[in-house]
Amino acid sequence: MEFLTIFTLFLIAGGVICEPLSKDPDYYWRYYFGRMPEDALLGGYDQAGKPKYVGQLYHNFKMIPSYAGGKSLQEQLHGKVEILCTRNPCRYKWIPTNSTHIRSLESQYTLISGGYDHERSVYFGRVNFDMELRIGPVYLDGQNFNFEIPHLDGQRIFKSYQVLVYDYKNQECVRS
Repeated sequence: MEFLTIFTLFLIAGGVICEPLSKDPDYYWRYYFGRMPEDALLGGYDQAGKPKYVGQLYHNFKMIPSYAGGKSLQEQLHGKVEILCTRNPCRYKWIPTNSTHIRSLESQYTLISGGYDHERSVYFGRVNFDMELRIGPVYLDGQNFNFEIPHLDGQRIFKSYQVLVYDYKNQECVRS
């Protein structure tokens, strides 16, 4: 009888912690109305230690990855903004990669889509630049995926960056 009780408790506890493996990310988008949603996925911190979040900005009929942090998002508002949210933030990671290596990550992780730009898939990347964490789009350029951020009067392109992925193999998350 003692063995049966322990075995039953193990199955119940195991069911709470370990969910079936799925490559489908468990994320969703919430509109930003001046207050960050409680389940917003943290994208990192700025140099003052304030949180930055991952978002999408609708502009000129296309969806553009953006970041939300303090006043920076409010200053950039030109359309509807959505914030990336999840119940399982521990399944999301920023993985160091480069423009040619990014496709090899897909065997282990799911890349998080940030929408489309001129029918090109866009993913989320980040890089430290000018002593600031910058979150933005990773675009397919020919055979390479490049990370781009606005800089001065143009764009700054990076070949090495971190990309946001969903780690479907992480079984240590507990769904809340």
